[in-house]
Amino acid sequence: MPKNILPILFFCCLTGALFGQPPGGSGITIREESIRVGELLKEITRQSGADFAYNSRVVDPETVVSFEVENAGLDETLDLLCRKIGVVYTLVEGQVVLNFAPPGSGKEIILSGFLSDRATGDDLIGATVAVKGSQRGTFTNEFGYYALPLPQGKYTISYSYLGYQAVEMELDLQADTRRQVALPPTPVGLPEVIV
Repeated sequence: MPKNILPILFFCCLTGALFGQPPGGSGITIREESIRVGELLKEITRQSGADFAYNSRVVDPETVVSFEVENAGLDETLDLLCRKIGVVYTLVEGQVVLNFAPPGSGKEIILSGFLSDRATGDDLIGATVAVKGSQRGTFTNEFGYYALPLPQGKYTISYSYLGYQAVEMELDLQADTRRQVALPPTPVGLPEVIV
């Protein structure tokens, strides 16, 4: 075997061994029924020495999850973390980079339905359907229909349209879900006109 390949193989094996098992030979142990993602990442860093990089639009550090691993390697811990918060991780220059999971990488469901005027029943065209606290959202089409693909999970969905009162719904999405929403018009008080 050529001598210049040996250092490369050694480095690859060493990196894999170090990444698979935290320093000190003991695994990561976390048992939390309710922990904010930001605190969870700090705890993983404390126990493993791994540094994290992420955008707050990808990972909301205030999201609360339950998390339990016992004497686990870093790779096993990161796999569970990614399943819990719907992201993927990659290693870039010694950092764990968290990013959006590509479409089709996890169980994605479709939230769909129609938005209408509560008073008249008319379709609301171009109304906004958004996931509160994120950049995800969509608009209704010319029939008032919307379809929003999301990973399974709990969301606060905001329905809004100019001239109407916004409606928010707490949804636990585990399968394709349809929601028909009727927005109440915002009462507009105009001052009297004297002619």
